[in-house]
Amino acid sequence: LQHEWNIPEKAQGMTACKQDGKDYIYLSLSANIEDSKIEKYLLTEQTDSINEPLASLKIPEGSEQIEIDNDNIIFLFESASIPYKATARIRNDQIWWMKGF
Repeated sequence: LQHEWNIPEKAQGMTACKQDGKDYIYLSLSANIEDSKIEKYLLTEQTDSINEPLASLKIPEGSEQIEIDNDNIIFLFESASIPYKATARIRNDQIWWMKGF
């Protein structure tokens, strides 16, 4: 173990990447039928806790895993899966690909 960080509640997925020589982590935050969020954090050796995002993006409920590909964010949802589709506001069984932030 090289380092560990405390993360926010509702974290469902994460990815890490290097941009302009700096290390970043992106978290997918989701719970129940609330809107999801994708949050971007800068990581340093001095970072103890991940709680102040550099950027935040509100997306529909049910976000799960995310990936970064150059300047793109790719994420998938679970709100159309059997456990959630009866109560989901937005049934989403898609993969979204969009420009990063």
